[in-house]
Amino acid sequence: MKIAFVVQRYGENITGGSESLCRNIAERMVKKADVEIITSCANDYITWDNFYNEGEEVINDVLVRRFSVVETREINSFNKLSDEVLLTRQPFSKQVDWVLKQGPNSPGSIEFIRQNRDKYDAFIFFTYLYYPTYFGLQLVPEKSIFVPTAHDEPAIYLDIYKALFFMTRAIAFNTEKEKDLVHRLFKNDYIPNDVTGTGIDEPESFDVISFREKYKINKPYILNMGRIEEGKGSKKLYDYFCKFKNDNRIDLDLVFTGQLLINIEKREDVKFLGFIPEDEKCAAIRDAEAVIVPSPFESLALAQLEAWICQTPTISNSDCEVTKSHTLKSKGGLLFSNYPEFADSIRRIAKNSKYRNELGFSGYNYVKNNYTWDTVIKKYFDLISLIQ
Repeated sequence: MKIAFVVQRYGENITGGSESLCRNIAERMVKKADVEIITSCANDYITWDNFYNEGEEVINDVLVRRFSVVETREINSFNKLSDEVLLTRQPFSKQVDWVLKQGPNSPGSIEFIRQNRDKYDAFIFFTYLYYPTYFGLQLVPEKSIFVPTAHDEPAIYLDIYKALFFMTRAIAFNTEKEKDLVHRLFKNDYIPNDVTGTGIDEPESFDVISFREKYKINKPYILNMGRIEEGKGSKKLYDYFCKFKNDNRIDLDLVFTGQLLINIEKREDVKFLGFIPEDEKCAAIRDAEAVIVPSPFESLALAQLEAWICQTPTISNSDCEVTKSHTLKSKGGLLFSNYPEFADSIRRIAKNSKYRNELGFSGYNYVKNNYTWDTVIKKYFDLISLIQ
């Protein structure tokens, strides 16, 4: 069996939710099938600059085919176009132009799919939003499995995306909430589907001492992981934390890991570590008072699951249906929708280690009982069997 994964970016140092999910699934499926990746040469999702060389490379036994981006993205002009397209109803042609600008605009990847469609038994497309999925899925609908990673955001209401949710052969959802959203919006529950989710590996050890020494962290801290940007709630988290420190006498830092994409004033009690290796990330999670998940838009909320497998509680945005659902089911954390609730959550966890540990252990049990890789991979192969 030969399977192609189509995704906007791919690499060991790329930490986006859908990109990480794609890589984790591909690296496990390659043990049972011939797996290849069709992707762009981009590393940075803001500009889509060509970072990797065009051509082939093997990463952890998976063949990766990279295609050049022919038009990089200037974010200010793109944001202006987005305001026009997402906030006012535009003609179909204008929406297509928006997808081209959304990127990564790599026509070589689409032409490769066109010329080689008969060489693969299945194509698995990750994320409804981007160019490779939008143009690629239309070429192989009868062989496609769609992993939309959808959440309730303006783009999903555009006319151009409706066809994708009807033409695919099967859909793999990350959560029940995502499934409910898609079925409510598109009335396409007759299309074969499953909530495949993700698997979460339990770390073998946590070298907390080395982590603290390397990054010069000597105080208790709360942790936020992933892209640091407005859309992920990062600025709101920063503002809430600053107000909290002004209002409370608690010795606490805020630590960010991931790419910094907004301007934030530097403070001694706010640290930006950038991208850190997996073992260091696990140590950072384990030693945190809590992992903060401020994003209002998530299709999976991987940061929550990663926190809980390390027995660390979460404090999450209740405006996001996915993080709210995880929290209520797991009893592994607290929720906030405004500053008073945020401040109360921090105080409750920071001042009561017994309560903190109880939340973390409840989250741990939730992940162990619901997110195993064996189950996930079986579900993907079951969906593939539908198109054989």
